[in-house]
Amino acid sequence: MNSRESRSILLALGDAWAEDGFKAGEAFATVLQTEAARALFTDASRNAIRERERGTEEWGAGDIKCAREALGLSQQALAEYLPWRSSRISECESGRRQVHGWVMDRIKTLELLREELIQIMYEECVHEGATKLVVELTDEEYLVSHPAGPVMPASTQRVAAAIVAARVEKETGVRPKIVIRA
Repeated sequence: MNSRESRSILLALGDAWAEDGFKAGEAFATVLQTEAARALFTDASRNAIRERERGTEEWGAGDIKCAREALGLSQQALAEYLPWRSSRISECESGRRQVHGWVMDRIKTLELLREELIQIMYEECVHEGATKLVVELTDEEYLVSHPAGPVMPASTQRVAAAIVAARVEKETGVRPKIVIRA
């Protein structure tokens, strides 16, 4: 293996270990034999973390606010999901703070989960003839009823149910009832 191949492998390892946190990458770097290899690996880990925090695309104040509202989340609820202070959400939405790439990733993950849930609920109504959509009142109740499922705020589940109910009514003329389990 030549030095160019070694460098590529170390950079890839740095990126991978950055996903698990810098400490894991740093521990692995100590196993490497040369000081140059350790420095390269450590730099690659740090750069991967910085790049992930910076993000490859820019989200503006309006983007984060619209995404949050489309998910049915208050600033406090999004802050708890991230976890951040709600004041940081407010600062991002007002443009006083930059939105990091990992925050955008978490929001995009919630959007994907919401879309999957919409598809599941829709299929239950249209293909299985369900006449009601059952949703949870609180995040705690959602977690109890879906212990193995992904973490999703209960308010996002309720937004998904409202979208499905409107879509089913438009297509079939019958609106399924949304039942909030208390």
